Amino acid sequence: MSSGIAREAMLALGLVVLLLGSMWVATGSFPPMVVVESGSMMHEEEGSLGAIDPGDLVLVMDPDRVDIVTFVEATDADDDHFGHQSHGMPGDVIIYRKNGGSDTPVIHRAMLKAVANSSGGWDVPGTPSAQCGQHHMDTRLPVPLSTVGPTTWG
Repeated sequence: MSSGIAREAMLALGLVVLLLGSMWVATGSFPPMVVVESGSMMHEEEGSLGAIDPGDLVLVMDPDRVDIVTFVEATDADDDHFGHQSHGMPGDVIIYRKNGGSDTPVIHRAMLKAVANSSGGWDVPGTPSAQCGQHHMDTRLPVPLSTVGPTTWG
């Protein structure tokens, strides 16, 4: 009887390892998925098909394996990614850690891509920008772009 329980436990453990290992290989990140905790990405109060609701499991892809399309790229008629939609709106949804910290990851629509430059500031390719101290700033936004952009797990 106890050998049957041990066999079932080993089978269950093996299936969990196989499942997590397969997702790790497929996504390139660990953990390969996260649970959505807040309703900030909901489109309607009751939730809707295609939206990200609290309790949903989200697969986390390594950013080096995918081409992330921002909201600005998806809404610019001159951009190759014009019209791209993810979860019911233009642009992709990303998961990042605020300021590279170890707190709970944040899920948000990618609005702009900020690229670190050699002067210690940030450049935003494809947008008109103005120099503002050590940060480049999109003239249409009231905040420095140093807070925008995905970070990787690690």
